[in-house]
Amino acid sequence: MKYFHQNRRDIYKNSIYQKYTDGGTEGVLWGHLIDYSVLRDSYAWAIIDEFVDWDYKDKEESLLFFNDEDDKNIFIIKNGRDLYKILSETCENREFYLTNFNTNYLICFNRYGCLYGTGAAREWVGKQFKGV
Repeated sequence: MKYFHQNRRDIYKNSIYQKYTDGGTEGVLWGHLIDYSVLRDSYAWAIIDEFVDWDYKDKEESLLFFNDEDDKNIFIIKNGRDLYKILSETCENREFYLTNFNTNYLICFNRYGCLYGTGAAREWVGKQFKGV
């Protein structure tokens, strides 16, 4: 798994804060999201690989990151299969975020079992809730 130098990491995180939040930086990122869909299911993390591999039109590597107090790195994930494996082995009870190099979407899974989707992931998360 590869990760970025701090300067590149800050560029991606700043882009996410500008696009998807109310501008607040206190506390956790998901607490500041705007214009999102949410699915409350403690196993919802297990379906994110479907979005990465099948539902998102621009198939590309994903960027996985965590709350800064947990880990400041951003990790490059090759595909949904690798993402699933990583999440199933390391992310239980750990909040994480997923985006792409263009920050066209942001997916978050928090400690309360909530899956958030904004940007290009907003509609997908909303469909999961409705069972469509």
